[in-house]
Amino acid sequence: MKMIIAVKQYLLKEEYRMVKLGNIIKKTKQTGIAALVIFPVLLFFLFQSYIQFPIDDLDFCNGLFSVIWFEALLLSVSFLTGRPLITYAVAGALFMVMGIAEAYVFRFRSSFISPIDFSSVGTALNVAGNYDFTPWKELVIVTALFVLWFILLFIFCPAKLGIHPFDNRKIRIGTGIALFILFAGLTMYVRGYDTDKDGLLDISDNAFHSDKNNREEGAVIRFLYDSGYLSVDKPEGYAASEEEKILEEYGREAEKEAVTPGDYPDIVVVMNESFSDPHVVGPLDTNTDYMPFIHSLQEGHENTITGEMNVSIQGGNTPNTEFEFLTGNTLAFLPEGSIPFQQYITRDVDSMPRYLMSLGYDTVAMHPYLSNGWNRTKAYPFLGFKDMKFLDYFEQMDPEYVRDYVSDSFFTKAIINEVEKRSGEGPVFSFNVTMQNHASYSEEFDNLKKNVKITDENDASHRDELETYLSLVKLSDAAFKEMIDHYEKSDRKTLVVFFGDHQPALVNFEPVLTNLGTNRHNLTDEETWDTYKVPFVIWANYDIEEAKDVETSVNYLGNMVLKAAGIPLDGYRSFTEEFSREYPVITAIRTVDKNGKSMNLSENDDLSAYERMQYYELFDRKVQ
Repeated sequence: MKMIIAVKQYLLKEEYRMVKLGNIIKKTKQTGIAALVIFPVLLFFLFQSYIQFPIDDLDFCNGLFSVIWFEALLLSVSFLTGRPLITYAVAGALFMVMGIAEAYVFRFRSSFISPIDFSSVGTALNVAGNYDFTPWKELVIVTALFVLWFILLFIFCPAKLGIHPFDNRKIRIGTGIALFILFAGLTMYVRGYDTDKDGLLDISDNAFHSDKNNREEGAVIRFLYDSGYLSVDKPEGYAASEEEKILEEYGREAEKEAVTPGDYPDIVVVMNESFSDPHVVGPLDTNTDYMPFIHSLQEGHENTITGEMNVSIQGGNTPNTEFEFLTGNTLAFLPEGSIPFQQYITRDVDSMPRYLMSLGYDTVAMHPYLSNGWNRTKAYPFLGFKDMKFLDYFEQMDPEYVRDYVSDSFFTKAIINEVEKRSGEGPVFSFNVTMQNHASYSEEFDNLKKNVKITDENDASHRDELETYLSLVKLSDAAFKEMIDHYEKSDRKTLVVFFGDHQPALVNFEPVLTNLGTNRHNLTDEETWDTYKVPFVIWANYDIEEAKDVETSVNYLGNMVLKAAGIPLDGYRSFTEEFSREYPVITAIRTVDKNGKSMNLSENDDLSAYERMQYYELFDRKVQ
């Protein structure tokens, strides 16, 4: 009996405590305006923590602006719907997922999500299974804090907005409309922000510091600012009729240099996935040379041009290098985050394959991976390729794989066979994009022998990933040698072009950066520029003028190829060739003048004529 009485007393005490807690929560809901104000603030800081944890670089005014933006967004929807709990919960889930995605995207490609990336989701899913999604400490901590945010939200946030005076529907709706107008105004203010004038915010128009921009400016502000540049505005002073006249003049000059088609060589281009030389970034000691053949060519070789090519991308967005090489255009004049294959190549456009096709070339593009990546199946025909072949074509040949991708050695043999098969009637232009070296590099595979080891004695992280990467590079170097060995013995006049599309994400070069005494978050401008360089080789089995240590950019490489092939530059390429003499490097990252001075594009007004002509080429010119 005593035990029963004791249990009853205990239950009564617990019931009292629960009632008391319930009254506290009820009281909090009745005066829940404090919760409605506090939770958006916490949501912003949690989301930003996925970008940098702990947050210590964020500009104060930008942070305050972002907090007000979050408040206006969540409160306006809450007041308009009258359902703050659902509104906050849905917003929290979306920003948590976005934050996790931001963290992984930066880990994989050293840049954060831009608005245009949402058009590339399908391509990203194609290769998602090849990345290591193991969470790291900071990611786990922030996600745990997000979970705590949700727990507190469901305790303290009112389910319905019955707080006086907002229990009056007219007052609630009117307040919601006012807050939404504030939210829209803040959004438009950032999207149209003029970085050349003094304003409230600290926003940079320098695109290549994605990490720094997102940490210092805030991920929300950076995303909104970039979203204002999804469309391409006509350059100042642009008139299609004027550009047409200029192009006709250059075209007439090009026609005077025409030669007999029978003199043209086959042109075989290999754009090698993620192929780069870490030595351009910083010192690195290894047990063996990871690209002995290309290094030997770079010392000076007969009928060979070698050098470093500046690209506009890093860690991903491969088709942007394809676009610049094939068209002679540059991403420097397009919005940050642009993927021209998906946005702007929507009709027949002027390009190298189209020009070569007019000279009697058979044009074919090949890529030993899925055909639905980067809109290539639509873009390639618009660029002038008569034929294109993807993974399903090569799978019929029982290909060799390295990791989960068709090996460069197998692809090299397939390229040679395809060119020979097509070489009966005229010259062939074969453009090929490899897949063997695609990230990630963290997983071990039985079909990849890691024969390159780092011998530097430092405790840098990601040594295993870099050793995997360098072992893949060594296989690519050997495959390229196979191709050159074949064409050295060939009686058919052939020009071979080889270059990387971009460097891998900087996280994979951490041992190199450690040797430099820095890390990927604290690079100087000069150090950053080096992370956008890849080697290129132009080799011929006939006499061409040799050169080494050439520095160029992707948009000009096509001109070098055509000249080495003995093919006169057409009108547009003659036009861009003049700019290459004054500005031998133009990328979305930087411009370099003939004296070697580097500058941001915004610091240079001399390129406006190039920008106007590129706009005409992409959007107004009608090609035949």
